[in-house]
Amino acid sequence: MRLIGYNPCSLNEGIGLREVCYIAECTHKCHGCHNEKYWYEKGDLYKIDEVVDKLTKNPIT
Repeated sequence: MRLIGYNPCSLNEGIGLREVCYIAECTHKCHGCHNEKYWYEKGDLYKIDEVVDKLTKNPIT
């Protein structure tokens, strides 16, 4: 899994406080995607377990 960014505390991604991971290489390619430039190989490579560990250590989740 390739991560482009991580925001541990966001108010911009919907109602309420949330944690956000920006993931590269998305296969959905939605019309109007605001991260279209990251559909392809960019970002840092992580194992899924590393990402899950990071997300579960955040006190807001």
